[in-house]
Amino acid sequence: MKQLLTFGCSFTDGQDGVGWPTRLAELMGRELTNYGKGSAGNFYISSKIVEAVSKLEEQDVYIVVMWSGIDREDLVVNKYEHNFTNEEAMELGYTNTDITNASGDWFHSGGLPIPKPTKHSLGITDYTSGSRFFEWFWGTFFKNYHTFENSYLKSLNNMLTTQNLLKLKNIPYKFVTFKDIFSHSFGKYKSAEPFENLIDWDKFHFEQIGKKKFCGEAEWVRWNKLTVAEDHVHPTIESHYKYAEHLYEIL
Repeated sequence: MKQLLTFGCSFTDGQDGVGWPTRLAELMGRELTNYGKGSAGNFYISSKIVEAVSKLEEQDVYIVVMWSGIDREDLVVNKYEHNFTNEEAMELGYTNTDITNASGDWFHSGGLPIPKPTKHSLGITDYTSGSRFFEWFWGTFFKNYHTFENSYLKSLNNMLTTQNLLKLKNIPYKFVTFKDIFSHSFGKYKSAEPFENLIDWDKFHFEQIGKKKFCGEAEWVRWNKLTVAEDHVHPTIESHYKYAEHLYEIL
């Protein structure tokens, strides 16, 4: 059986599980397994690829990875190692009703918060989570522990790990991005040069729009004047399908 495995954030997850992976699988004549998850960062995406590939029995597999925001943070939590109350864990997005009885899950920061939290007020973010603790927790993290260079290095490392695994397993793949995630950092940091030199950029597909060479689906949708959802961020299903048809032509 021919399979298509897709990985990414909410742009890959789509609307009610329907998005560009759905249409791409139809065009490729493959059965789809979509691992997209809203708010996910690149550590989560890379980890899920390792997990999925380790369980593969089917040899006829194609993988498309839509990398997420460089600054998104993912935190693995389990019942033995955490400092959260049940209420706090639920506000961070834990999927089990009792964190102390769960085997493990992930917290995701989602979009990059502006690092100006205070103990008695919400950490300000570029979205509204509806959770005071969520925004305080991640706001505090980005204020005290985050640097762009560190986030960039971690994302490059996740991409390189994924690249090497897929090549080792002889699995055909293509990397894309949900939006332009490289222009801010590419070629900026000396510490990143070894990673940038080792990544096979021919396996990436970027949209060249004007002078911008690292554009992703978001920019492609706007450039082609396609529709976006009510949140003014995510493409509609129709736009996702158009992007899938465009992507199919270059695979």
